[in-house]
Amino acid sequence: MCYRVEKTGIDGSLLLHLIWMAPDPGGAKGRVLGYRVSINPHEPVQNVTETTLLLVVKEGNYSITVEAFNPAGFGPAARLQIDTQTQMSLPSVRNLWISSDFTEDEELLVQWTLPGAPSSVPPGSHAVVRWHSEKNLSTSRWRRVDGFTSSAVITDVDPDESYLVSVFPVYSQQCGPPQSLAASLQHGALMEVVSLTVVSVTKTTVTVMWAWQRKSASIRVDRYRLMLRRDTDTQILSLWPDQQHQHTFSNLTPSTEYSLLLLADNLSRSIILVATHFDEVPVVVTATPLLLLVVSVMIISILSRTV
Repeated sequence: MCYRVEKTGIDGSLLLHLIWMAPDPGGAKGRVLGYRVSINPHEPVQNVTETTLLLVVKEGNYSITVEAFNPAGFGPAARLQIDTQTQMSLPSVRNLWISSDFTEDEELLVQWTLPGAPSSVPPGSHAVVRWHSEKNLSTSRWRRVDGFTSSAVITDVDPDESYLVSVFPVYSQQCGPPQSLAASLQHGALMEVVSLTVVSVTKTTVTVMWAWQRKSASIRVDRYRLMLRRDTDTQILSLWPDQQHQHTFSNLTPSTEYSLLLLADNLSRSIILVATHFDEVPVVVTATPLLLLVVSVMIISILSRTV
């Protein structure tokens, strides 16, 4: 079991997220029908079928017990002690992406980036990869990986199902915010980049925006990138659903046409031609004696009219 506490900003209330691992199907005596969750003090016993529970609580200490049950009775209890006032802030993982190997092994490769340098990972921490069918939340399964590991392989994947895969850090039974992505064996990550647009251009910068949406095409893509290029001058940006959807390419050459490409793996999905603004060069006029004489006559004529 692990938990996460969020502030709501309303009457000092907190959101308490509880997450636990389902029993090993191979070791369970019959199929699990649900879970009995007891929260002391002041919370009623709840029966749930999923492996998560969200509660609204006040600041304080709580003792939590979760027991799986089926017609044969209750299994061993998992217990958790929570003090909502002593929390460690765990950052979420970044750059979550999922690739599939449909032709041979029928497995999903889940990859992410650790939130900071290895020294920022608390000793004894680990990450949890949790996945379930999008149609059936009760099919949730877990895989625990070392805190310094940034990938995991999901096997025994049903080719006809789509899954919601989440990755979150865990330390001393506290879990950080999850990053989640839908995926299937046939298509990999079920997200794609659309609506690439140039929103701003200056002499030396180009600012672009894009959006992510549920994948509509039946293709598998291992990575999306943006490329801004002109001859040998090239800038490349990797795109991830959890990162901001805007970027400014800088240090460009004024009065120059660039090609903006959206790449799915190494194939171009769209090309936009964009030209930086002209470099404004000041005009310098040399004052010759004749020009000075003409200007002086004009000034004298103007002043004589005003007298």
